[in-house]
Amino acid sequence: MNSLHGYTVHDIDRLARIAAASAHSGGLDAPTRHDLAWSGIAEALVAAEDTPTRQGLIHVGRNAVHAELAACMHARGYQSGNTTAGSDASPRWATYWRTPPEPNAMDRLVEHLAAVQIGDMFTMSEGRAVEALAVHEEYAQAAEALGLSYKTFAAHIAAARRRFRSHWFAPDTAPPVRGHDKRRGSQEPQTHCGRGHLLDGDNLRIQIRRRGRRERVCRACVRDRSIAAAA
Repeated sequence: MNSLHGYTVHDIDRLARIAAASAHSGGLDAPTRHDLAWSGIAEALVAAEDTPTRQGLIHVGRNAVHAELAACMHARGYQSGNTTAGSDASPRWATYWRTPPEPNAMDRLVEHLAAVQIGDMFTMSEGRAVEALAVHEEYAQAAEALGLSYKTFAAHIAAARRRFRSHWFAPDTAPPVRGHDKRRGSQEPQTHCGRGHLLDGDNLRIQIRRRGRRERVCRACVRDRSIAAAA
């Protein structure tokens, strides 16, 4: 095929260079603009029933460059017809690219099943300690609920944590634990009040202070202060 509607390959190349030079660059380099214009002109000639004009083919080539430029700008978040607003200005583009992805439901399911399976590997004392801590949300109260000393309860929780982490990260080695479990408190809770009363059973009341801080209150001391105040 030497020509289409009287236009040779040399003619198409020359018209494509004119179209590429007169089109908005928008960041597209000259070879890219030329290739786009050339393809647009060639396709127009193949599809044409009548002989296109020279100026019409230049217009087609220029439009091919502009169409590709518009697609590139759209992909980068520019609004159509308002490129001065900058990238990320298109609402739908921003919604798609800036909205945090939702957690994968399958990942949550797999992690839940893994946690249940590892939990089944706890010893009875470890499992009871973990369940008590989940209910009471504090080492001291959980230990009292199980009738254990604070140190014994803390040892069961530590053993359960080591067992869980070793299986969770297997076959790799579990990374070191950082931070402090706020449910543990800074020290073992006192077993007696300042006047020597045992803080246990009916004589113990947990009072919630500011910022959620828990305080162990001796009911015997509270009763004695009330009697003294009434006298």
